[in-house]
Amino acid sequence: MTFPGGILSGYVSTRPEVSTPDIQYTIVHASFKDVKKRIFDNHPGMTIAPCQLRPDSRGSIHIKSSDPFAAPAIKGNFLAEENDRRTIVDGMKIARKIVAAPALQHYTDEEIEPGINVNSDEEWLDFARAKGNTVYHPVGTCKMGNDPMAVVDDRLRVLGLNRLRVVDASIMPTLVSGNTNAPTVAVSATTEPFIPAKNILTRTFTWAKPPLIRPINALLKATNRSVIVALVINSPVNIKNAIAVNGTESIALNI
Repeated sequence: MTFPGGILSGYVSTRPEVSTPDIQYTIVHASFKDVKKRIFDNHPGMTIAPCQLRPDSRGSIHIKSSDPFAAPAIKGNFLAEENDRRTIVDGMKIARKIVAAPALQHYTDEEIEPGINVNSDEEWLDFARAKGNTVYHPVGTCKMGNDPMAVVDDRLRVLGLNRLRVVDASIMPTLVSGNTNAPTVAVSATTEPFIPAKNILTRTFTWAKPPLIRPINALLKATNRSVIVALVINSPVNIKNAIAVNGTESIALNI
């Protein structure tokens, strides 16, 4: 219970002309019947999962309703671009070569998926489409910049609105070459000097169910300070409390 889901990670470049690694491997000490649902096999095993870094394909997220609690329409649009398809296929081939290394033969019995009969690029790609899964590192829905697609400026202020900043992975114009947690912490630390220290404000709300917007509106009306809304989702069910963190211009909502 003290181990993470993937105890080993590695980075490779799939082609000589790629200047920095374009595949990140997450190596898991388990074999899965259904990796999307995290259901284990009935036997021990190891899973090597290649994840493409800096994909070219672009997905979308759209509001479907005026109800703030209605789920949005999310389209991942994975493997839409040829470079993405080529990279993920090459990443899987390299993973097979790693497992075939002499140093690992003592620990290897057989390749269960995709299986030794999968060899052509088309077969690899079909396997990727059928078994592929997101690692939940989306970015870019509130892109930082000064172009028509930008949502926030270089101080993370929402363009066209006053007293509102967005400080999370959504402001990244492109995906970083790895996990998004540490870069998001860095974004937060970089943003702190932009927020006046005198604007310290703390409010605590407790309620059992939505609506979520009422306490935020009340806070906005009660102060002339800017507000950053940061959502920390721990549970999909009830909202238990909301705390304005760092006083300043932020609200962290534990959901």
